[in-house]
Amino acid sequence: MDIIKLAKQEEERLISYRRYLHENPELSGVEYNTLRFIKEKLDELGISYIEVKDGGILATIDSRKPGKTVLLRADMDALPINEDLYNGEGYLKPCVSKTPNVQHACGHDAHTAILLVVAKILKENTEAFCGKVVLCFEQGEEANGNVFYLLKYFEANDLHFDSCFGLHVGGFVLAEPGAIIIKPGQFMAGMRSFRVTLKGLGGHGSRPDLANSPIDCFCSINQAIAELRMKKIDPFEPMTYSLGFVNAGTKTNIIPASLEFGGSIRYYDAKNAGDKFWNEIKNVIEHTAAMYQCDVEYGEVIIPGYPVINNVECADIAFDAIAELFDDVGTATPQLGTESFSYYQQSIPGVFIVLSTQNTQKGITAGNHTAKFDVDEAILYKGVCCHIAYALAFLNGDQTINFTPNPMSVDEIIKDCGRTI
Repeated sequence: MDIIKLAKQEEERLISYRRYLHENPELSGVEYNTLRFIKEKLDELGISYIEVKDGGILATIDSRKPGKTVLLRADMDALPINEDLYNGEGYLKPCVSKTPNVQHACGHDAHTAILLVVAKILKENTEAFCGKVVLCFEQGEEANGNVFYLLKYFEANDLHFDSCFGLHVGGFVLAEPGAIIIKPGQFMAGMRSFRVTLKGLGGHGSRPDLANSPIDCFCSINQAIAELRMKKIDPFEPMTYSLGFVNAGTKTNIIPASLEFGGSIRYYDAKNAGDKFWNEIKNVIEHTAAMYQCDVEYGEVIIPGYPVINNVECADIAFDAIAELFDDVGTATPQLGTESFSYYQQSIPGVFIVLSTQNTQKGITAGNHTAKFDVDEAILYKGVCCHIAYALAFLNGDQTINFTPNPMSVDEIIKDCGRTI
């Protein structure tokens, strides 16, 4: 099976799918038109599927020959960003969002388009593999919660997969255009995000002595937290901390009664880095608030939980299969971005890779989650090749996979991540 030839033959279809999805983005959990589009294309191909309410679509391609089952996953939601007409270096993009303040700024349009083309090629070449391929189109990856509906469906229907594979486009790592990054073991981080409200006593700028400013309290908290990283966490333990927003006040001469701030922690070791640092942060917040006579309220603490830990054997299969097609396959240091793919890996051995779709010569240099983000469409066919190469190598191979699944139920995992569905 000439994977590259088949992928290149479908390149026009691939780009047209990507452009349609890019021009019609939808936010997490409300991807109704995107779901319709996916189902329409699967119907055209004669591929059976089920829609998991609020979770996404699961489509099955059965070779009718006994064998293993592999899950290939793509996500489909966009971000609340107003897209820039120009890319990172000021070149006009080939297509832009038609929906104000909604943009595919993380490449999920490309992920979905890639998997739809993978579906077509595999459906037309079932003789090339044994077993089954399940195509998973996941809703709400950016909201990082809709995946639980899929996991609950797997559990309720006793669905088991022998491996899973996922791919992300963009520029997470410094790599040449078209480079493919496959990293065994730790690859992407777990995350805890938080929101905190400080409540003091509002007043007028002419008499600050009669007020109790939560801004003063926050300034002390912020300074103290900045010092925690090196004082409380092993400096050799990968972890980052950052604030994403601070909101307080409306006028220069009014002391506000409350202040809200929020941020995130990224880590690989939840116990010795993520949990430990969060407990230290809470300790600082509460003691400082008491000193400034402010009350503290915590908003939803979101833990998209687990880091992406690539199964070593699955990563080796992916590396060998994809390196047979392309020369620019390599590895990288662990990344501190997060991915809901990590939840599949709790019960399924699998591998998550990155396809570099930046291109300096075309001005495509902006990072993911930015208004100028774009992908080099000429590289996307490689994503199709990666999915197919892994699926065929895994399904047709007899490699031993060493894997110990997370013993918790899905409900226990959801609770462990601080979420509810």
